[in-house]
Amino acid sequence: MKNRSSSAAELARWFSQHKRQAPKEPWPVLNDPLEHLCLAILSENGLPHRCLQALQRLHRHVVDLNDLRVSTPAELALLLQRDVRDSVARATSLVRTLNTLYEKENKVSLRELKTKNKKERQDYLTSLGTLSPYAVACTLLMGFNDHVIPLDESMLQLLQKQNLVEADADLATVQQWLQKQINAKDARSFYGVLKALSNQKSVAGKMATRPAKIQKPKVAAKKRSNRPSSNPTK
Repeated sequence: MKNRSSSAAELARWFSQHKRQAPKEPWPVLNDPLEHLCLAILSENGLPHRCLQALQRLHRHVVDLNDLRVSTPAELALLLQRDVRDSVARATSLVRTLNTLYEKENKVSLRELKTKNKKERQDYLTSLGTLSPYAVACTLLMGFNDHVIPLDESMLQLLQKQNLVEADADLATVQQWLQKQINAKDARSFYGVLKALSNQKSVAGKMATRPAKIQKPKVAAKKRSNRPSSNPTK
């Protein structure tokens, strides 16, 4: 980081100037930590409320999250591509994460993490090996109200363009620095400001372009009600 004291002052001024631009609610209201995790995966470099539409579309397509777990990324990407950036990568991460959870716990749930502390939750999510730092941080902040600052590449690029961090600063270093500068009560608001502005300047325009072609699966995607539900989220 550049001179840390001047950087901190500049960041504080920038946040103060743009704080009113934060969405009233930067993240949708969800009841299940696993839903927060799914949305965290989908919203990387995108808008959470728009990605929620894609997640709801997935829920209409499958019986439950266990059914989603055994879907193919190609199937899911077709449903996601209208609202989710890099839909193939996001679908692949989503399927891998749900399957890894099932392999570890014999169910698809994060409810047990509610009784853990922040470090234990962070270590567990990181240990899955399927989540980006952004997805881990978003799940912690939005799903468990832990003090972390989620940061994706689009948000980092905005900070760099605003000369708030060096042009060659890496995401992990900046994320750790932000967490020291932004207190817990402002974490969601800061995330909302940075997320909204980064999408205005980068992602929104790219999302409006024609989506990449995705090879359709041999069997058309449809609701598979014949699969037994394991009621995994309870």
